[in-house]
Amino acid sequence: MAPQGLPARHDCRLAFQLATILIVMAFRERRQSAGNSGGIILAAEYVRMSTDHQQYSTENQHAAIQRFADQNGLRIVRTFIDAGKSGVGIHGRDALQDLLRTVESGQADFSTILVYDVSRWGRFQEPDEGAYYEFRCIRANITVQYCAEQFPKDNAPMSAVMRSLKRAMAGEYSRELSTKVFAGQCRLITFGFRQGGTPGYGLRRQLLDQHGQPKAILARGERKSFQLERIILTPGPEVEVAVVRRIYKMFIDERRSEAQIPASSTTTEPFGRLSFSIASIRLRRFETMTIL
Repeated sequence: MAPQGLPARHDCRLAFQLATILIVMAFRERRQSAGNSGGIILAAEYVRMSTDHQQYSTENQHAAIQRFADQNGLRIVRTFIDAGKSGVGIHGRDALQDLLRTVESGQADFSTILVYDVSRWGRFQEPDEGAYYEFRCIRANITVQYCAEQFPKDNAPMSAVMRSLKRAMAGEYSRELSTKVFAGQCRLITFGFRQGGTPGYGLRRQLLDQHGQPKAILARGERKSFQLERIILTPGPEVEVAVVRRIYKMFIDERRSEAQIPASSTTTEPFGRLSFSIASIRLRRFETMTIL
């Protein structure tokens, strides 16, 4: 009986494989029909803008992507926006992570993703990282199209080479920009200009115009409006300045300890609000020299 059962099991295996193939083909056909409506392909758009590249504003990207969609018979049904997000990694880019989750969930109502260019997808320091996220979309039968890039329409080897080169160029641009920005900030610091951070107690941020003339005192959370403007530290209210001077007098001249200074009753400001410590004195000693 065993020899006669082998062909039966073999036939069952072939039938099962054939049924699996038919199911997969039907699923793909359903996905394609769902992604097309009257010959129009449904698409999602992904836009990203970093804080230092306003020429890539989300509005400009959307306009360019919309023109591309109109020219190629695409209809945008979903929009994913990462505004003010760096492209060097995926952390903090909630929209891109949401896009990937939607794609891999199998519930996506679009069959292609439109991105302005490779740099908007990301300036990953490892080019293969950007390719990996794109592959996750392709694996789910959803393509990624770059509207401002002249890539071949097919998946020929030359298209893959061009994409890899563009990814490497995007990451290299970010590295070079970081080096230039750091060098520029170091140079401005040597001129006495403030490069960021909350000023110490008793100090305020003074805004200067491009000619070095005072314009205004910046409140907490305010920023300069023009690139050529500069910021320096200036003494704050007299009450705070008096408190800082008293702190230094007690610490340096009277040799009081960190625990003894907040307990002093001769000051005009509750020390509990100052987060005063020996470490903070040493950390901000160059700033406080302005008011001593």
